[in-house]
Amino acid sequence: RIADGGDEVVERRVLGPGAVLGDFEGLAWDGRRFHLTSSTGTLVSFAPGAEETVETYTVRRTGASEICEVEGLVYDPTSDRLLLACKTVTHRPWRDHLVVLEVAVPAAADTALLPVRPRILVSPDALEAAGAAPISPSGITRAPDDDGWWVVAARQRRIVQVDDDGRVVDEARLPSRHEQAEGIAIERGAVLTLVDAGGNGRARITRYERPDPPGDT
Repeated sequence: RIADGGDEVVERRVLGPGAVLGDFEGLAWDGRRFHLTSSTGTLVSFAPGAEETVETYTVRRTGASEICEVEGLVYDPTSDRLLLACKTVTHRPWRDHLVVLEVAVPAAADTALLPVRPRILVSPDALEAAGAAPISPSGITRAPDDDGWWVVAARQRRIVQVDDDGRVVDEARLPSRHEQAEGIAIERGAVLTLVDAGGNGRARITRYERPDPPGDT
C-alpha cells in the first residue's frame, strides 16, 4: 500500500516463512481476503493482519492453465466470483477471442483443482467491428457506477469496455506515455487509475478524472 501521493510505501505484506514463487499478474480484494493470481491461474489467498509477514495463506490451482496465460484479476461481488483475464489464449476454439474466465472464491478447505468457465467471450469479428482487435489483456476492473468491465491491454495500448453478454461498449487508445499499462482501477466518480510497470523497477501510477483517458493527438 502506498501513500495518496504515490511516492511512499506505507504498508507491505510478505507471505512466509516459505517462499511463494510465481509470475504474479493480478491482485484482487473480496472484502475479506486478498487474492493473487499467477500467469498459470494459480491463486494465492490470504487475510491481511497487523504483522508484515503473513504466515497463513492458501495456494490453489485452477483450470485456467489449460485455456490461457492469465494477466489480470478482479473480484465480482454480484456473483462472488474471481475473474481472470486471458492475455494469450491457447485453447484453440477461442483463439483470437477476448476471454475472461470466472472461478469460485477458494475456500480454506479447497484442495482439488478449481474449475473455470468463460464469463466473457468476445469474438474476433466483434472486436474487429469495434476497432479493438487484436487485444491482449493485461488488467481488468469493473466500474462501480455501471455494469461494464474495463480491460486494459499493454501490448496494444488500448482500453476496451465490454458487458457480460460479450458486447464491446466502448474503446480508447492510450496515450504514448503508457508504455506498459498492467493495472487498472475505476473509482466512484469515474476516476480512472492506470499502473505502468517500470523497466527500472519503479511503477508509475496515473489518474484520470474520466473513464476513458485522452488519446494521442
